[in-house]
Amino acid sequence: MTTTPIVSIQDGPRLTVQAMIKQPTVVPARIIKDLEQEFIVGSLLRKLGSTASGAYQYHESTPLFADDDAAVVSEFGEIPVVSGKVGERKVAFTVKRGLALKISEEMRTRNDIDAVNTQIKQIRNSMVRTWETAFLNALFAHPDVNTMAAATPWDDPASAIRQDLLDASTEIEDAAPATDTDNYFGFRPDTLVIGHATRNALLASDDFASAYTDVAVKEAPAYTGTLPGRFFNIDNIMVSREMDRLQAGSALVLQRQVIGGIGDERPLRSTPLYEHKPTETWRTDTTRVSAIVLDQPKAACIITDVLT
Repeated sequence: MTTTPIVSIQDGPRLTVQAMIKQPTVVPARIIKDLEQEFIVGSLLRKLGSTASGAYQYHESTPLFADDDAAVVSEFGEIPVVSGKVGERKVAFTVKRGLALKISEEMRTRNDIDAVNTQIKQIRNSMVRTWETAFLNALFAHPDVNTMAAATPWDDPASAIRQDLLDASTEIEDAAPATDTDNYFGFRPDTLVIGHATRNALLASDDFASAYTDVAVKEAPAYTGTLPGRFFNIDNIMVSREMDRLQAGSALVLQRQVIGGIGDERPLRSTPLYEHKPTETWRTDTTRVSAIVLDQPKAACIITDVLT
């Protein structure tokens, strides 16, 4: 028996369209696998529990400190129960978003595997973009998110990127309930979200490059052309093309897993291929029924005017 050496993803046994139809879970399994770890919201937002009602009730901007400091308790004394305020009660509703992949009889008889693979990629990219857009639109529209303008655009030779990041972080760290400014939230911003155009401005910036003058040339972003995992007071830099589309010339500083959460009424799923005989087709439906909750909007700061 001859074997095919596997040295790339294109090698090994070839899966035909006919085989995909005969094994109706193959295509949906590939779609789900391709989507694993792809959602930016999965990194920025914490995972909420499931809901069967189609809605999430939550309190927005709940203080993260008790009203009083921990008490000094004498022997046999009763430890006081924590007393703290809660934010405004709000509701977020789940939304169903989905796309279907369709295989025609002609695709089966012609073994047009490329057409199937193209649809799988389109579903992956579109589902990721859809939920990313939903999150960013909700955040940009929220009136309580901190906002500041860059002192100088980041693509200007005189830019002070690190100072802008420090100022944005200070806005977040000093955020407090409007009715109790002494009881600050205690946020710790750790993530920068930027668009592709802003990424290019960072890589070309002298202020950005000067932070790496003491590292080997082969490790410097100006040489590698890639962003570092950590910069200044930021632990993680994430690049989103949707930032360019939805809020061009802006950057987003936030504390991930604190700003909000995403909860599923029905988690991401793809149905097994099923036949529709009148049109001689087979299809699988990929859907996710979820809600995005921004319960700590002040854990984010939008920096505007970062590009000229």
